[in-house]
Amino acid sequence: MEVLENLLAAIAVLIVLATAAAPPFFLMVAVASAPGTVAAFFEKWQRMMADDERLQLWSVMRQLGLAREDAGREPRALAVATRRCVMCRSIDKCNRWLATGDGDGLGAFCPNAMYLKNLRRSTGRR
Repeated sequence: MEVLENLLAAIAVLIVLATAAAPPFFLMVAVASAPGTVAAFFEKWQRMMADDERLQLWSVMRQLGLAREDAGREPRALAVATRRCVMCRSIDKCNRWLATGDGDGLGAFCPNAMYLKNLRRSTGRR
């Protein structure tokens, strides 16, 4: 039974993270499926949906001289990059990188390094 509950929770989280906004139904499914995972799920959802600098992707883009509008030209690639950032396990490394501004060190830990490099190239900001 526990395996089934964990599977349902994982499916609910994936469905919500795949949508632009979390409809209340999916939030209820996540809460009902696995109450222990709700806090972690909600934190990730908040980071993804925040219109401020909670999602490191926006801060990294700004530091690299990129605007959100630059990324908006390819919405699918931006969605993938957003999900990568939300699920990233290197948040502490990213915050240190943002604090130091070391332009070359991003590729060592960031799952979006190639996306950002290609985005800079496509906008003419090398």
